[in-house]
Amino acid sequence: DWLRALADDAALALPDGLNARLTLFVRLLRAHRCLLVLDNLESLLQPAGRAGAYRPEHADYGRLIQALGQGQHQSCLLFTSREHPLELARLEGETPLVRALALDGLPEESGRVILRECNLSGSVAQANTLVARYSGNPLALRIVAAAIQDLFGGDVAAFLRDEAPIFDDIRDVLGQQWARLSPLERELLTWLAIVREPATAEALHRRLAYHEPLRAVIEATRALQRRSLLQQHGGMLALQNVIIEYITDQFIAAASAELAREELHVFARHSLMEAQAKEYVRQAQERLILAPVFRQLAAGRKPEAIDALFRRLLDALRLQAQRPGYAAGNILNMLLHARYDLGGYDFSNLSVWQAYLRGIPLVGVSFVGSDLHGSAFTDAFRSITAVAFSPDDRALVAGTSDGAVQTWSIASGQVAAVYREHSAMVLALAFSLDGATLASSSADQTVRLWDGKAGFCRHVLRGHANAVHTVAFSPDGATLASGSADQTVRLWDGATGQSLRTLHGHTHLVSSIAWSPDGATLASASIDQTVRLWDAHTGQLLRTLDAHLNGAAALAYSPDGVTLASGGMDCAIRLWDARTGQPQQVLPGHTNAVVGLAFSPDGATLASGSWDETVRIWEIRSGRVLHCLRGHTTYVSSVAYSSTGATVASGSWDQSVRLWEARTGRALTTLHGHTGWFWSVAYSPDGATLASAGQDGMVHLWSIASGQMRSTLQGHTKGVVALAYSPDGRTLASGSADQTVRLWDTHAGHAQSVLQGHGGIVNALAYSPDGQTLASGSADQTVRLWDARTGLLSRVLRGHSNIVHGLAFSPNGDSLASASWDHTVRIWRVTDGSTAHCLEGHSGSVQALAYSPDGAMLASGSWDQTIRIWDARSGEPRLLLRGHSHAVLSVAYSADATLLASASEDQTVRLWDSQTGDVRATLHGHTGRVTQIAFSRNSETLASSSEDETIRLWDVRTGRCVQILRAAGPYARMNIMGAGGLTDAQRSALKALGAIEEPLPA
Repeated sequence: DWLRALADDAALALPDGLNARLTLFVRLLRAHRCLLVLDNLESLLQPAGRAGAYRPEHADYGRLIQALGQGQHQSCLLFTSREHPLELARLEGETPLVRALALDGLPEESGRVILRECNLSGSVAQANTLVARYSGNPLALRIVAAAIQDLFGGDVAAFLRDEAPIFDDIRDVLGQQWARLSPLERELLTWLAIVREPATAEALHRRLAYHEPLRAVIEATRALQRRSLLQQHGGMLALQNVIIEYITDQFIAAASAELAREELHVFARHSLMEAQAKEYVRQAQERLILAPVFRQLAAGRKPEAIDALFRRLLDALRLQAQRPGYAAGNILNMLLHARYDLGGYDFSNLSVWQAYLRGIPLVGVSFVGSDLHGSAFTDAFRSITAVAFSPDDRALVAGTSDGAVQTWSIASGQVAAVYREHSAMVLALAFSLDGATLASSSADQTVRLWDGKAGFCRHVLRGHANAVHTVAFSPDGATLASGSADQTVRLWDGATGQSLRTLHGHTHLVSSIAWSPDGATLASASIDQTVRLWDAHTGQLLRTLDAHLNGAAALAYSPDGVTLASGGMDCAIRLWDARTGQPQQVLPGHTNAVVGLAFSPDGATLASGSWDETVRIWEIRSGRVLHCLRGHTTYVSSVAYSSTGATVASGSWDQSVRLWEARTGRALTTLHGHTGWFWSVAYSPDGATLASAGQDGMVHLWSIASGQMRSTLQGHTKGVVALAYSPDGRTLASGSADQTVRLWDTHAGHAQSVLQGHGGIVNALAYSPDGQTLASGSADQTVRLWDARTGLLSRVLRGHSNIVHGLAFSPNGDSLASASWDHTVRIWRVTDGSTAHCLEGHSGSVQALAYSPDGAMLASGSWDQTIRIWDARSGEPRLLLRGHSHAVLSVAYSADATLLASASEDQTVRLWDSQTGDVRATLHGHTGRVTQIAFSRNSETLASSSEDETIRLWDVRTGRCVQILRAAGPYARMNIMGAGGLTDAQRSALKALGAIEEPLPA
């Protein structure tokens, strides 16, 4: 945070390694004169052992202090600590610029002022004695004064006669007060230390494991305020940092001791980590509470001993007849923290509260009869294409790539409902201002109007002739606008769904629409590179803005209607004067297409979502980035502000929805969908093995003979999009969203090399026929040629103006074809990297390529729903194949060139006569878009991979599916029979991911 603040660049890409970051930091401090403050540094030091030594996880702070103490700069670091860090004494001796100041307590007169404010009685001498005894520490004096009031009626003399001598450390004062507290008061303070943020009395009451009347909780908080241990501001209760640290240490020590004795009391009454907490709070709880407890438990114990201990504790808890509490959830969270294999663990008939289980495989775990209140699981949703808040901020709604509309409760983070009526991906969502109606648009060419409260579909709007990419209600809710790949904008009656008007003018897909706040103007953005402003009442075109190279993709009006923001495929955000259409400002920074925009309700900030995997929050007045929000692992598809402006939601193709705190940029919540869908398949040259890869970042190798998964190759850090076998079958190449290509030894199962250089997702791979060259295509708009033997880069081919998504070598190896989202196919001469042909004709992104076996023809599949067959030598078009109702994602020729296979977003595979273009067969069975196809060596079998998390093997002659390959879900055989604390939607999601409901054997 300091680095980005000093660089005045919230999106600054930080260098790898601490040394490089410290060097950059000192360099920035030379250019800026700053005061840096670190408060309570002693919280980073070891509580026992060598004085001034850091806890292991905070050792880098010592290097920071040393770098600033020894480096030349014009800034100052000020830190407070009750203990000298080791570096300080050493640096004090080296340079006069490093100094330590021992802070004395308050003078007697100032101390007496505090005592008078606390209404204590006593002489000046007695007051001075009390101030001296506590070294003038103001917090200690207030705490002791509260104790004197409670125990001695405010009489300082009586206290001095009775009280034993006290050390001057504030922890000793806190220890004395802690000993005087009631069990309920201790429990409330402990919860506040765990929560680590201000909380209401009601929120603390809800966390109590054993019932206490709310009245008793409120009375206890008032008593704690009188003791100066608790502060209250606007109904929120909070602790000072020093008190949080003290109580956290007490809690860690008590929980660790109980685990060692196998007697769970404090451990059962409090959660070490809260699954439902804000994400940054939960991460702090894991780091500062759960991890230290586990470290103390693990000290001197072998993993097998810890495993056995936890199993004994679970058995003991089960004998307590499902007594409520946090013990089982704490044990589960600790096992996950320590990366234990949970296969076969038994949590049946236990209260498993606040377990954070998102993204965690729980194969074979038993939760039969368990209470899963407050626990968080992975959801069963696919890639997120759109997000929207309900106007009352009670619900978050998302559209998914498999056609679902899914809602979550904002308060609980739990799935509320899932609606599955669209037959293809949902592309946009919009609420009416009153929240009574939700509109969803889809690639199935329809718009649906849903009851915003009850969730049933009221109307299906038909009329568009292609995918509907965008919807928006007019401010009064009377009219709904929709924009489509059919190049039109349609206006509909928001109540009845009747078609009112069709606006013509765009020459390409309409990607986004936005109403002016007064409802008089409708703006539409298109891949034809323009933004058009229409009179919403007459449909007349008012103005055309030449907006973005390669296409305009996102629009948003400022709440005051003065500014129109547009985002485009050129990575830029442009701000326009909404009345005159004149450009005002360009906001640069994103490194890929900007596809989502949303103004904050006050108009002061703008959120943008991009294919560069980031969300940025911009200050409109200055045009600077306030926050660059990182966390998504692939394209961000949509962003939305809550109605209060406090929260930003973002959806991504990484199958997650993230909620961010708009003011600070901190992560609040991440909702995870399962990442089991397949992106790619490839047959080995000998036909014995099928490789598959997908969103989970792993490459699976399947035995064709048995249909069983033979092995898994792990190493990529993000989803794997492309696969290619070398001609000899010894090497398998994989391309990933982590921007790398890995070359795997197929026999040994390890990566031979990692090819780095691309600046975006690696979408396509192809080996030359002689196996000497590997080509890779990327979202960075380039094609790279690598020496397949050494892994060294041979050449970079530039020419495309958008994402490269398909590659194919000609059978003789002389040419390489590349497909791009710039709607073109390029044929390159391999010898010198020059362009032989640029094939134009598709009206949408080109996704896939395949050469015929004799090299005479080249087939291309596109988002325009067509397949084009080109003369590979001349570049002339030969055939145009129509039949798919959605984007064509993959094409492949049979070995004898008689058949061309295609896979589509419409969930089908088609077999075409490659000479006539007639459809031979349409293969149905997948329930999600079909991402890739591959013929077996003899072309008798066709493999297809899908977003539905299956691979299907088809008999090419009969068109029959002969085998389905499916990787085990994350919750395979996880038994939830009789489990409580789950909504119906959650239970359905868990079962979709492999969970079962079977009674335990008698």
